[in-house]
Amino acid sequence: MALLLGGRYAAIQKRTKAEIIYLADQNNYPYGKKTKAELEKIIKCTIKNLQKEFTTDLIVVGSNTPSLLFKKIFNDDPRVVGVFPPIVEAQRLTKTNSIAMLVTNLTTQSTALDLFIKKNLKHDVKILKV
Repeated sequence: MALLLGGRYAAIQKRTKAEIIYLADQNNYPYGKKTKAELEKIIKCTIKNLQKEFTTDLIVVGSNTPSLLFKKIFNDDPRVVGVFPPIVEAQRLTKTNSIAMLVTNLTTQSTALDLFIKKNLKHDVKILKV
């Protein structure tokens, strides 16, 4: 069974026979208005509750913010994975060498996004964080 926390799952359903449970965290939405400590607590608690409630093969945290900011959560359990901004594909497609990224204030203020960009982006491409 795969559990998705946020994100879209229709494309996955077309490719697997696994049971998929979709959780949209409406109680804590939007994540962008939370402090880093609040968000970390929410993500850890949600994952723990999902693992108690269901037998999971995989939990996908379908949000860039926790995926970028809390690598330890994902490193501690290989059955929990995040999603990341598709900047490698964006830099391949750009015709202006500029990419705009819609991100939360928390993500913009962190060094995590800058490190991710530095690791995955060519130097001649400019990023505009919106």
